[in-house]
Amino acid sequence: MTTIRLDLSRHCIETELRKRYSKCLSDVFKADADMQRLEDNIALLTSALETLDFSFLRNTYKELAGHSHATVEIMDEEAGRIALRMDGKLVKTRRREAD
Repeated sequence: MTTIRLDLSRHCIETELRKRYSKCLSDVFKADADMQRLEDNIALLTSALETLDFSFLRNTYKELAGHSHATVEIMDEEAGRIALRMDGKLVKTRRREAD
C-alpha cells in the first residue's frame, strides 16, 4: 500500500496533490531515483487528482482547505480506492461527478 503524507500548512489538499505530482514527475529524471516508489506515488496521485471531489473535501473538512497543521495522509486501498486519514482517523471521501 502506498501512503503519502501531505503538508497542508500553506495550501489546500488539491494544490498539495498537484505539487506532489509535479515533484514526482521531475524526480523520475534524477540518476538516483527510486523508480518503484515514484511509479507507485504517481499512480496514487493521478488517481486522486482524477477522482476525488475536492470541493466536497474542502467544504466538509476545514483542515483540508489549507492553513492547517493536521496530519493528513492519502493512501491507496484494495480495488483502486483512495483513502484519506486525518490525525489518524479515516475521512469520508467522495468521487467527483463526471464532467
